[in-house]
Amino acid sequence: MALHRQVLWTEKEDDLLFEAVSRFTQTGLPLLAAFEQVGLQIGRSMLECKFRWEQEICAFTNVEIIFENTDNNSIGTSFL
Repeated sequence: MALHRQVLWTEKEDDLLFEAVSRFTQTGLPLLAAFEQVGLQIGRSMLECKFRWEQEICAFTNVEIIFENTDNNSIGTSFL
């Protein structure tokens, strides 16, 4: 049986995740790389970071990830 950690996210962790996603999307780097980098910094998995971003931060901060159909398939972030 696998054990699952039930540790609440801190405001600092949320801030690090938000900043990383913003930085990575502005430079055209993939979101998964941002999740992986932050996960290593805070001791969480890439999937935990992805889930946190999708379910909590992005949903409640009016942040839109914009997928453009361009030659380089760039991704941008729009802060509403």
